[in-house]
Amino acid sequence: VDKSGSMGRCHCDNPDLNQTYTRAEVGQPKVDIAKEAIMRAASALGNQDFLGVVAFDSAARWVLDLAQLVDPLALEDAIGGFSADGNTNLLSGVDAAYKALQGVDAKRKHIILMTDGWVHQGDLSTLAQQMQAEGITMSVIAAGNGSAEYLKGLSAMGGGRFYPATDILNVPDIFLKETVQ
Repeated sequence: VDKSGSMGRCHCDNPDLNQTYTRAEVGQPKVDIAKEAIMRAASALGNQDFLGVVAFDSAARWVLDLAQLVDPLALEDAIGGFSADGNTNLLSGVDAAYKALQGVDAKRKHIILMTDGWVHQGDLSTLAQQMQAEGITMSVIAAGNGSAEYLKGLSAMGGGRFYPATDILNVPDIFLKETVQ
């Protein structure tokens, strides 16, 4: 989950990949909606499934280590403490998840990346292709209007699906759908 500053209460008008936009503080923070989405997705997992949560801004941090049969209260405690702040380094977050999944014996290994796409560093093209070649897929949930358009291609390179969540309030339903699929 992207927890950079742009994942706060932000509605961005006329965005482009040069990071120019008008920021107006409105609505619920995207990062809080992501937390709700994680909880909803976790409720669909069975006792054989693994779950881990990496939150990233300029660096990645495991807020919940990859584990089997995660207790809902432990999950809620783990994800409750992070807030939107800092720059965005997509590569750090996805790379941390990828490395953890390499060590798991599982039939399916899948990353759900939620970001608004406002990156300062971290091209994922090569990593996404490498992951897919190793059987680790990645879907992308592009949070909010103005998400960078390259995210759609990134999900294709990662062998996953792309969800343009232009209505940010739909993100929990999208997470659940992606988890079930």
